[in-house]
Amino acid sequence: MQLSDKKWEDVKKEATQLLREYIRINTTNPPGNEIEGANFLKHVLEKEGFECNIFESIKDRGNIVTRLKGTGEAPSLLLLSHIDVVPVDEDRWEYHPFSGELVDNNIWGR
Repeated sequence: MQLSDKKWEDVKKEATQLLREYIRINTTNPPGNEIEGANFLKHVLEKEGFECNIFESIKDRGNIVTRLKGTGEAPSLLLLSHIDVVPVDEDRWEYHPFSGELVDNNIWGR
């Protein structure tokens, strides 16, 4: 199915749900635990046809390298991000920072 064939409301619902699930993964550094976030992303991306590899510099400190091979007719695109987050003072949050709470069409979390 081509992206143009999809119903955009369904795409929005799926993307919202995936983001909420991802936010619930606590990757606070220290200790990091990025491997759980990397495994989540790998599962999601492989379902969409991406090639994924996870590399751990040390136990549970995983990074994901992902590729979607193109046709060679357009320029390449590189996206770079990180999986860990800094520690948080939960008392300063209206909603738990790892809840992925959906309130008034806004997702709360980090």
